[in-house]
Amino acid sequence: MGEERGSDRISYKKFQLLRIWPRTDEAVDQIRGLSDKSSRVQMWLPLVKNASVDVVLPPSLVSETKEELEDKDVEFSVQSADIEVSGGALHQGGR
Repeated sequence: MGEERGSDRISYKKFQLLRIWPRTDEAVDQIRGLSDKSSRVQMWLPLVKNASVDVVLPPSLVSETKEELEDKDVEFSVQSADIEVSGGALHQGGR
């Protein structure tokens, strides 16, 4: 699912983790549609209305997705601007 493969390692360089709060059925449909845009979109929690969902986006979809969410007034926050860097920090004990 990552952008690059080198040996057995998958790269998530510049992939972002967004936490999104879909409050309407339209927002749920919009978020569900992200996976139609790319097989590299991952949802880490079940997608239901009025509950947060964590979504991993490839770099190619980050700007477009944020703009669409803002245009539709869908609340979201960036949990990690680069999950590869964040993941590396976690594996090194948070340093």
